[in-house]
Amino acid sequence: MFINITNFFGNGSSSGSSWKAWLKYILQQEKDLSLSKAALVHQKGSVAASTNGFNLKSSDIKALKDCFSDCPPDTVRFSDSTYAVKSVNARQLVAFMGHHYLIVSRTSKMFVIATCDSRHTYGMAAGWINKIATKLTEKNF
Repeated sequence: MFINITNFFGNGSSSGSSWKAWLKYILQQEKDLSLSKAALVHQKGSVAASTNGFNLKSSDIKALKDCFSDCPPDTVRFSDSTYAVKSVNARQLVAFMGHHYLIVSRTSKMFVIATCDSRHTYGMAAGWINKIATKLTEKNF
């Protein structure tokens, strides 16, 4: 069951501890959605927060930005793995490699990135990550 996101963060903050709280909140759904890793990354490339083992490089961020262009690629290289792009629109990218899914939602200032390890739950996980991005947009992040 999903927790009410509206009251969870109050007015929000852009401090490091607040970003870690957002990350923790995202991963609270891990059992239901098979989320394994997550990160919040500023569009300029600096990492606000990430789970252990999520090693992001500047080339990863560039690859994500390229996916949101007018002519998105068929594949995306991210975190030393190549994913096939399943769907992409102005706000969200879903790509897969076997049963591993890369889900990226963006706001005007950030990327919300998560990996999902289930073919059965990636659609719900993508919806959840999109809700997080929407809430960040409402808080002007």
